[in-house]
Amino acid sequence: MQRDDAVLVIAGTGSQRSRLEQIVQERSVQERVRFVGYVPPEETVPYYALAWVYVLSSITLPEGRELWGLVINEAFNQGVPVIATDAVGAAAGGLVQDGVNGFVVPERDSLALARALRRILDDPDLRQQLSRNARCIIAGWDNERMVMGFRRAIEYVIGQDREFRR
Repeated sequence: MQRDDAVLVIAGTGSQRSRLEQIVQERSVQERVRFVGYVPPEETVPYYALAWVYVLSSITLPEGRELWGLVINEAFNQGVPVIATDAVGAAAGGLVQDGVNGFVVPERDSLALARALRRILDDPDLRQQLSRNARCIIAGWDNERMVMGFRRAIEYVIGQDREFRR
C-alpha cells in the first residue's frame, strides 16, 4: 500500500547518497523523498517536530558499528518513536525498547524495517503510545542509567568485534 500522507526525509551526508538519489529517480518517487543533507544540531528540532518516526538503520561494517546513536536521544526528547537496527548501541544499551518506545529490527532486514514502519505509520494510537513512552523513558535517562546503557552497548560492540576477528 502506498501512502499519500508521508514523506521520507533523508538527513545527513554519506557515500551512498548518489546511489539513493538514483534509486529514487528510477522508482519515480521524487515527490515522496527529500534529501536535506547535513542538518546542524541546532536546526534539528523542526525536523523532529514534523516526524512521525525516526529510523536509524545502521549496519555492522568491518570497521565497527554504531556505538550509540545520540540522535535517538534527540528524537526521544522530542517524543518521536524510533526504529533502530540491532547494530545500534542505543538498542543494545536498552534505550530503544522494542514495542515500548519504538522497534528494534535485525540489521540488513528490509522487510522487518518495512513492517515496523508500517505499524507506526498505520496506527496513530500506537504512534502516540510509543511517543509518550519515548518522552517518559528519556526523562528518566539519568547519568547512572546512561552509563549502564553505554556499558552494555560497549560490551555488545566488543563482543561483536571479537566475532569479526575470528
